[in-house]
Amino acid sequence: EEILTENGFNYQKEIPGKNPPIIDRVKTVNGWLKPFKGSHRVEIDPACINLIRDLSSQELNGRIPSDANNLGHKADAMGYDIFWQHKQAQRTPMRAVQL
Repeated sequence: EEILTENGFNYQKEIPGKNPPIIDRVKTVNGWLKPFKGSHRVEIDPACINLIRDLSSQELNGRIPSDANNLGHKADAMGYDIFWQHKQAQRTPMRAVQL
């Protein structure tokens, strides 16, 4: 932020006021991992053992994801990143900036 400002760029942080509803985050992650049509949009390195365990241990309480077997929130962290990337991709740019 500091470097951009010093070099004449108008930089503005976009920080969401709150996290997305859990069900929206989970649906977005599921759609990126195994979409209805087309190919997946994210791959998980097999070396990420704890993330894979955390994703594999997720349970539902009815239709709502449960924290019952949460193994440290690794899947949550990945989900927030994927959710906000998805939201960002849906936005249309206000104007193009040429560097």
